Amino acid sequence: HEREEVVPLKGCIEKLVRGMAPVARRRGVSFRMRISDGLRVAISRAELTQVLQNVCENAIKYNRKRGRVLVSARQVGKRALIGVYDTGIGVPKNDLARIFDRFHRAENARLLTERGSGLGLSIVRAILDNHGCRAWAESVEGKGTTIFFTLPLAVGRRSRRAGRTPEDELK
Repeated sequence: HEREEVVPLKGCIEKLVRGMAPVARRRGVSFRMRISDGLRVAISRAELTQVLQNVCENAIKYNRKRGRVLVSARQVGKRALIGVYDTGIGVPKNDLARIFDRFHRAENARLLTERGSGLGLSIVRAILDNHGCRAWAESVEGKGTTIFFTLPLAVGRRSRRAGRTPEDELK
């Protein structure tokens, strides 16, 4: 796994959403964010970007016209809890337990589009597993899906960029 960094979560998510906005707009999908200020996570920026990108791409791809995506993040104990909510096609109950498996694509996803390898969420799970974190999904077919995942908080760790701990910035 990549070299761990201290990454400000809000800035990373905002940058990713800005980059995906044109694709979302073309598909008629709007993005909203509800990110707690000051969350810093201990993961490489490349891995964090990969996780967020894979989850958000699915939220756009399997959404409906004039659909919505909400990315939220808040602190829960020593972890950041991220949720990516969409108003898309949802995942059938019999597929939900397997959506993080390699090459698995839900039946309704295969019917909707031929694009997709079924690797995106398995990559997400592999990255998170390497950090002792987890991912799970909740879904109602025809209403939407929420992908949740946790990330380790960087409390007390030094940021290579600033050379300061998050606590130093509160002084």
